[in-house]
Amino acid sequence: MVACTISTWSCIASFRLGTHCTEWRSQLWRDAKDVTTCGLVLLPEHGPDGENSCRGDLDLLGAGAEADMPPVALLSATEIPTMGLLQPPSVLAMDSERLKLSSRKWMNAAFAALAEGPSSHDLAVHHAGIAAEHLLKSYLASLHPALVVEGKDFNSLLHATGHGSHASVPAEQVKTIGLAEAHARAQKILRKKMPVDQRALGPLANARNGVAHSGMYDRSEVNAVFTTCLRLIDPLLVELKIDTSYWGRYESLHDRLLEENVEAVRVRLESKLARAKDVFSERYGHLPQKERELVLGTIARVSSPGYIEHDEPATCPACDSQGWLSGDTHVDEDEWAVMFTPFVFTCPACDLRVEHEELEELEGLAEEVKLDESPTDFYADWEPSEVRGSSWDGGPFHNF
Repeated sequence: MVACTISTWSCIASFRLGTHCTEWRSQLWRDAKDVTTCGLVLLPEHGPDGENSCRGDLDLLGAGAEADMPPVALLSATEIPTMGLLQPPSVLAMDSERLKLSSRKWMNAAFAALAEGPSSHDLAVHHAGIAAEHLLKSYLASLHPALVVEGKDFNSLLHATGHGSHASVPAEQVKTIGLAEAHARAQKILRKKMPVDQRALGPLANARNGVAHSGMYDRSEVNAVFTTCLRLIDPLLVELKIDTSYWGRYESLHDRLLEENVEAVRVRLESKLARAKDVFSERYGHLPQKERELVLGTIARVSSPGYIEHDEPATCPACDSQGWLSGDTHVDEDEWAVMFTPFVFTCPACDLRVEHEELEELEGLAEEVKLDESPTDFYADWEPSEVRGSSWDGGPFHNF
């Protein structure tokens, strides 16, 4: 077998190369989904006209990079072990090193499409989403291959843990997780090291899935989606000990996009704070001091919507009333303490809502907090939820 990384568009291009190797191309088409989920297509070692005929087709596809197709990585059977790639396909699909390589190729293809302009922005957001998914899976697989497979599929777990001989399905039918679940798992491990939470991931996942399944995406969010991808990938590069060569010739563009994003976040935050102060003044500015305190004391008891695990009170940076930090919790095993990680701040008095990067700009609000309650007492009534911590907690997007 020969392993290569190739895109759905490359699959289509391969049909246009001619009618020979028809069976080979049909297999390529069937495996297109494997490319986006794990960056892998397995092809016959020899085409109808010998090994060189298939290799020649792949060379042509690789030369099609100007058509916004990720470059092809063709690996011979003798090269696979040196890349850390092992048969069967299920192991390939969970190999951290190969996923790193695949992610880098998709990311470079995404940058190339972004540079082409609006006509190629659909490919840019799609390729960026796949690059993010593959690097998330690479990080998880570096910890253990089982972290990349569907947790409820026992056959997949058997293959991932090296006990495939006991599985009732072949290795080719291993089920791996998608972008949203890969992010949710990585975030549970990395905590504050991962600056993109599940709500922030939504537009990226929607854009990637929208282009892949219906050719649709929000054109107004291209830069925001792309920047979210960069912010997600940067900490993963640190964890995987990958240097900035990952970005290739687009490193300066990566830096500029992040700088522009930081400035945009600050402008957006200042606008929100100014608007919140105006709202507070309109609502309560005419009230005498005692009446205002009474009203605000009542409003302060209204916590934020409970779609996030835990809430803690905090002073509003706009109106000084009591607002709420919302986030999730975990146990610090070393200190045997419950740690609260905030993601969103809301104030019922002035309607301020600050989240994602905006929260990082407000001193003290984004820091982890050690709760007074012991883990035993805090989690006494907690029941595991199949929804919490999975693909999406804050809105309706589909994890295809």
